[in-house]
Amino acid sequence: MRRDQQRLSDILEALDWIARVISGRVESEFLADETLCFAVAQRLTIIGEAVARDSGINVASQCSAVAGHRRPAEHISPPILRHPLASRLANRGRPRAHPAHPNRRDRKGRVVRIAPQCDHESTVSFAEELQQILPTDLPHRDEVIAGAARHLDLIVETNQHFNLTRIVSPREAAIKHVADSVMPWRLFSGAAHVVDAGSGAGFPGIPLALVLPETRFTLLESTQKKARFIASAATALGLANVEVRPDRAEDWLKTHRAAIVTARAVAPLARAVSLFAPALRAGARILLYKGPDAESEIAEAAPEAAKRRVHLRVVERYDLPDSLGTRTIVEIR
Repeated sequence: MRRDQQRLSDILEALDWIARVISGRVESEFLADETLCFAVAQRLTIIGEAVARDSGINVASQCSAVAGHRRPAEHISPPILRHPLASRLANRGRPRAHPAHPNRRDRKGRVVRIAPQCDHESTVSFAEELQQILPTDLPHRDEVIAGAARHLDLIVETNQHFNLTRIVSPREAAIKHVADSVMPWRLFSGAAHVVDAGSGAGFPGIPLALVLPETRFTLLESTQKKARFIASAATALGLANVEVRPDRAEDWLKTHRAAIVTARAVAPLARAVSLFAPALRAGARILLYKGPDAESEIAEAAPEAAKRRVHLRVVERYDLPDSLGTRTIVEIR
């Protein structure tokens, strides 16, 4: 019991220190990124709750370190108030109000409120789902599963503070984010440098970087918060082959070169031909993730492609598990 009380005390001190880092009263090179601070705080909180639950300790008196840090509140970055062990344990057993999922409504059109998956079990579920669905011949498969599961777990945790993706259920995220990203990995194999244009939460760049550690990846994301998240996730995963730039793809590609430029959430092909014109002139190969109607987009883009003297063709097509859609990879050269 005394040992568990000491562990809780140590965890609370660590959480208090993280709060001071975020509020700017303590400097830390290790926790310089606010998103990483939140991720570490979340993990410490989960560990603390497990200790309290297993040991049966009444933690009300143990939480003074974090609770006391709320005074004065104006000195604290507001999101940290959602992290402390004191707050989460004080509300144990009470009904929890969760933000509404933006695209979930019942048959009468009423918003359905769902609980975010942000506990330790989500990491386990992500890994189990990835173990089931990822191709058996995927290079570095075990490392990809471990890294991708951790990436998804970080996304779920960060989703509590700002929206990275609406897909957070383990099965759907494993298929639509990770499996979708890595299934055409052979198209990227052997490339010295791949650019992910508009990476969002890190797809397809981070999963591909896990599969192809010998390839250098540059992930472009113009939204600053998302770029900071991707950078902190790449650091947490130990991806030395990933660089993140908070730039617009069309601007960055005017002054930089790459062997391959790829993107998932990209404009229609007619617009993409114009968007990636600088990369095409520099000799890059453009590989775009598209849906089942890629041929119609190719036909619509034909005049722009002829004008710029480039060619568009389907180089790969695959079905996602659980009948969650058909993906087409379109090449522009």
